[in-house]
Amino acid sequence: MKQILKDRNIKYLVHFTQAENLYSIFRYGLLPRTVLTEQNIESYFNFKSRKYHDAIALSIEFPDYVQFNAIRFRQHNLPWVILLIDASILDDANCAYSPMKGSDLIYGEDGFQSLFNEVEDQQSREKMHLEDKYPTTVQTKVLCYDKIPVEYIKEVHFQDRENYFIYKGTIPSSIKTTVKICDTYFNTRHDYEFWKINNYKRLPE
Repeated sequence: MKQILKDRNIKYLVHFTQAENLYSIFRYGLLPRTVLTEQNIESYFNFKSRKYHDAIALSIEFPDYVQFNAIRFRQHNLPWVILLIDASILDDANCAYSPMKGSDLIYGEDGFQSLFNEVEDQQSREKMHLEDKYPTTVQTKVLCYDKIPVEYIKEVHFQDRENYFIYKGTIPSSIKTTVKICDTYFNTRHDYEFWKINNYKRLPE
């Protein structure tokens, strides 16, 4: 997996969560929902999903903005953050991969490589100007079934200054994670126009 990540220049996995969760994340690590419940760790869940409670949902180099905006559309008053996680966790953790929304999970290096396959009846990766590091669709999933230790969390991104100053203090000063204000990951990926996603909702003004 190390060589695949190097060849594709993949540095980060991405996870979005409510800012209120930073306190527990930086004390216990990033944990699946089932573990949080079993250990009575206070956490604010993003939405009521019946799937993948036993795994941490991640994406590669950019958030699943379709899901992210759908959640923020329903809960637009909540503060959110983006976590950038060292992609080397894929070498150390038990993971599964989903190439498309609703597709079956695939394991191992073959599963990971499937995230970059061409999609039938869709423009080619070349036509969409996709860099090697980006999966073909933004709705691919990486599911991590293990704890992600704090040292793998390299950056925390806030969209605005207000929430940055409110929640930055919940991250211990001894942690080396970079915390910044940057709205790049709160927008759409550059190939959005090619997909014409029907269920994508823009946030309320």
